[in-house]
Amino acid sequence: MNRALINRNYNKSIVLIGFFILSAGLFLSACKSSNAAVTEATETQVMNGDHLELAHKLENEAYGEMYVYPIHNRTIDAIWSDTTNHVLLYQIIEDKDCSGKAKFLACEVLHAKDTKKYMTSFYLKEIADIYADALIHNYTGKTNPWGLLYRHDDAGECGAMFLILGESAIPTLIQLLDNESVVTNYHGSSEATVGNGYKFRVKDFAAFYLGQIIHEPLEYYDDYEDRDAQIEHLKKKLKERNK
Repeated sequence: MNRALINRNYNKSIVLIGFFILSAGLFLSACKSSNAAVTEATETQVMNGDHLELAHKLENEAYGEMYVYPIHNRTIDAIWSDTTNHVLLYQIIEDKDCSGKAKFLACEVLHAKDTKKYMTSFYLKEIADIYADALIHNYTGKTNPWGLLYRHDDAGECGAMFLILGESAIPTLIQLLDNESVVTNYHGSSEATVGNGYKFRVKDFAAFYLGQIIHEPLEYYDDYEDRDAQIEHLKKKLKERNK
């Protein structure tokens, strides 16, 4: 119950005004005690480095594998089922000493289990930067979660986060348009054959996501020279949008 809810209850009946005044006083007193307890618990967790222990567990798949289905969903559930992890996941993202992989996996859990709070607790560009780092360093362990892109109109479950972040992800993705690293780590029989055959570079992923965000999808080209020409055109278009 919050103050707005209490105010709505006041309007139900004049006869109950005295009762609600008493109730509000008791509620605020209990709320203050509860908040103090939560603050104390949070400070203790930070002091004890509990979030660092959780970060280590995430990095080493202590709760199970991720991006292997249906195990992935069970792993997310296992992490979230321990309620002490809820605040720790946020602390992992906030702590500059935690690894990029731990931050990324914490983001994935929070996006799945605490979406509304998660998406309003951090700068959206900060989230975009974490996902870009995950793409570059293959924190998913395979390329499949980043999509098959162009011909399949597939951003993948992780790549879709850039689309959700929208305009806030553009500065981060622009920085990837010069990354020539080739990503050929698709798993699965047919998907591996198709995906790895495209020989996508990090810049090709970034260009695809950007095209989707600005609602101007890019074409697929087999030849790198043609892809690069399209990317250069995209860079100019994005620069013009920022004027």
